[in-house]
Amino acid sequence: MAEAHRCYENYIIQELIPLITYETNSPQVIATGCSMGGFHTLNFALKHPDIFTTAIALSGVYDIRFFTGDYYNDLAVYFNSPIDYLPSLKDPWFIDHYRQNTYITCVGQGD
Repeated sequence: MAEAHRCYENYIIQELIPLITYETNSPQVIATGCSMGGFHTLNFALKHPDIFTTAIALSGVYDIRFFTGDYYNDLAVYFNSPIDYLPSLKDPWFIDHYRQNTYITCVGQGD
């Protein structure tokens, strides 16, 4: 599962985003999604804040343990779980980008 996610992320970052920026002639990319797409939206935007300047994540689960269960000790899982990697992130490059970007996260519990 982690390998499939890595391939998916590589496709988005290395192929799809360059095509979008080429076709639109715009350096800004906005990510949005709901549910599992909300998770991917926020995770991609946090891991690549130089690419995604705005993220709108709706009703996502941002703790990947919800999906991985017993496989949590894998570093690939940890580095794709924003609820886990964000608190220990100290890299000024990321922090500076986060401060400049826009993140909208909407969560809820049914009715």
